[in-house]
Amino acid sequence: ILWSVWGNLASALSNYGGNILINLYFLPVFNASRVVSTQLSGVINSGINSMQLSLTPTIVRLYAKGEINKMLNVSYRASRIYLNLCALIVIPFYYYSENIMNLWLSNTTPEYSSQFFRLALLILLVDSVSPPLMICAQATGNIKKYQVIIGGLLLFVIPVTWGLYSLGSEAKNIYVVIFIFSILCLISRLLLLRDMV
Repeated sequence: ILWSVWGNLASALSNYGGNILINLYFLPVFNASRVVSTQLSGVINSGINSMQLSLTPTIVRLYAKGEINKMLNVSYRASRIYLNLCALIVIPFYYYSENIMNLWLSNTTPEYSSQFFRLALLILLVDSVSPPLMICAQATGNIKKYQVIIGGLLLFVIPVTWGLYSLGSEAKNIYVVIFIFSILCLISRLLLLRDMV
């Protein structure tokens, strides 16, 4: 439980730390844009995560029975399904982000919301592959190394973004940093799972 708390805390600190940094370095309109884009991408993500709940017992049961190949097969198939479903949702939202923002918030849309939302959707697309992989790691019960590495990578978002902002970088670059670290986390998950199962 302790290591799961560490992973969740690292994710939350990475997210809220980004909001604090944007608030420190930029005008409030940038922070409002980030909040709006985060809320909207969170709605999309919650739909994908709700499907994950139905898969958790199957993966854990297969691991407990020792049917590792079956478990991996289910996980990889689920990852592909999540990626395809996410792409079906993300692609139209990406191209019509401006219209969606105007429909949702009418004329009160913060200036950079659409741009931030598009970048958040790309991150969502990368992260959509990970839920079954995370369940596989948790099924083993040996998640200390996994959570330390993934949580550590997530926490690196803050100092890297801070450094970029200190050098005069644009506000949207927090999403570029998160995108890069999301890819690094995905690669790390795959490498860690290779050793774990």
